[in-house]
Amino acid sequence: MEGAWLNHSRNLMLMKPYTFFDRGRWRLMHDMPNASMNFTSSTSPSMMDEGEHDGPLALILEVLREIHCRYFESDPRVGGTDIRTLLHELRTKVLQDCVILFPAAKTREMEMARELGASCTSILYLSVTHVVSEDLTLSESQWALQKNMFLVHPEWVVSSYRLFRRQSEEQYSLVRAP
Repeated sequence: MEGAWLNHSRNLMLMKPYTFFDRGRWRLMHDMPNASMNFTSSTSPSMMDEGEHDGPLALILEVLREIHCRYFESDPRVGGTDIRTLLHELRTKVLQDCVILFPAAKTREMEMARELGASCTSILYLSVTHVVSEDLTLSESQWALQKNMFLVHPEWVVSSYRLFRRQSEEQYSLVRAP
């Protein structure tokens, strides 16, 4: 989907694919609508849907509600602000207090982090709050461990970008707690 919007990707609200129905069962029901099959009401393999308040759909709905409110607050008669501007404003607050070191060339994640309001660098500074890496053996990763700072996988930036919310560093940590 992103490929269809190459020139407008910063205006998209990206999320992981949402799959509730088992494709095989859906296809079987579609191809044989009159067959008597004993399917339960939920065809999700886990037999449950995402959480009402913490799933990806709920988080995106929260962002959409915020955009809706801001849009109509700007001019109650017609809504005067461009929604793209509101999306940008919301995104720039997600990582605004972060100074992120990218030791390896991660241009996509670095650009996302900047759009999320983070300051990005490829040089070690004392003000660095996060190191984004996939490699524990890099000197920058070792430095982060010695300084007891966040050492996270690049997917932390991507998930924060998709969900318009800073994700838990512990969930994306390269070092798992014992």
